[in-house]
Amino acid sequence: MYHNILKFVANFSLICGLTIGISSPVLADESTNNNNVLQYLLNSAESQKEPSIAVYTIGSNSARFDAETKTIVSPIIVKGHMMVNISNLPFASISNSSGSQGIVNFYFVGLGGTVEGKEDSNILEINSGNISMPEPITLIGSNFFISLASIAKACGFNVYWDSQSESVTVVKPGISYEQSKYYFGPDTVYIPTITCSSGDYISKTYSWAYKGTPFVLTIQIPKILVEKANWFDMFYKKYFSSSGSEQEVLRSNIAQNCYDMLKENYASSPEGDYQAYITENYTEASFLQTITNTLLSIAKQQNYSYIDTANFISRFVQSIPYVLYTVEELPVYTLVNGGKCSTKSVLLATLLRDAGYNVALINYPSNEVFVINEIDYDGHEQVGIRLDGIPNAATVSANGINYDIIESTSPSDIGDNDFGFGLSCSIYPIPGIAN
Repeated sequence: MYHNILKFVANFSLICGLTIGISSPVLADESTNNNNVLQYLLNSAESQKEPSIAVYTIGSNSARFDAETKTIVSPIIVKGHMMVNISNLPFASISNSSGSQGIVNFYFVGLGGTVEGKEDSNILEINSGNISMPEPITLIGSNFFISLASIAKACGFNVYWDSQSESVTVVKPGISYEQSKYYFGPDTVYIPTITCSSGDYISKTYSWAYKGTPFVLTIQIPKILVEKANWFDMFYKKYFSSSGSEQEVLRSNIAQNCYDMLKENYASSPEGDYQAYITENYTEASFLQTITNTLLSIAKQQNYSYIDTANFISRFVQSIPYVLYTVEELPVYTLVNGGKCSTKSVLLATLLRDAGYNVALINYPSNEVFVINEIDYDGHEQVGIRLDGIPNAATVSANGINYDIIESTSPSDIGDNDFGFGLSCSIYPIPGIAN
């Protein structure tokens, strides 16, 4: 019945999801010039860029391949499993051969080698053995459909189902489901997830760009640290809403490091002096050092200079949402919930200090009004870093040391001072390296 049927060789070397420019398998009868058809298909496939991410949705004739949306044959559900048109998979090369007794053979090149499937069969043959699909490869109208999860997994790829959106996401190995939601072009760098080895965690994904390259990082934040940060938040709010006698009782039941941080929230304390939030030796310290080490590793892979590395770490913190708090928060709280200028500056100063930079907190008094993202604020907090080699950098000085200014609330380079802050400020050098 089907003579001179095309075999499809799908190159899954990167990802499952590229449309090759045809809406269904091409069937050639005996009068067709198979060589011409083959050359057309090869040219179509080679002209396509293999994506890193593919998202298919039940009943939708649109699919996302990386940042692009393309028209496809709508996926269907058969007995609870998503089936997709075989021509809407990431084919990169196609060969021509005849089917046996009218049965169409499909050959896919996966990460581990060739994967072979046949029409009306629910078996996929791979080098390491066979995989049984929930449904066979089926011809419906003029389109062949195959189990998306089965072919993707057979070729070595990860598959994620989202019941809320009724969509299936297929990604190449090394990219998490959370990371797959963030794609900014073929140069996107997916940083290996910082995992939590034990206990429960909260997963947060961050995205930012530096020197034209987008970065995506997922961090599994231990819940024990989040609970501690929440305890600090509740304790401080309770303290400041209590009477003097109640405050005495509360103070008597906390450790010295907690008391130090509490003092830094006093209205009468020097504004912007949040050193205890950085220098306190709490459980969070090794976790934050892991984040620093990960960022340093990526900076090294990108061949960033000493100054570029500091800017790269700054961009990570600058990408975290701006959220106002009534009191200061531990850095892990900022990672989970976002932060204001002071809390983001504390986080940034911590990471830079852990990376070996000489840093300080810079506070501008509350009697000055600053405009940030078209919002007026009383006072402001920034980070200072001791660097040489940045021409025309905005700086402040303390104890004979010049610190280049870093803004933590929005993307900007070290030394930029776009908000026009004056030099009336307090500077608090952070211990950790020689100041």
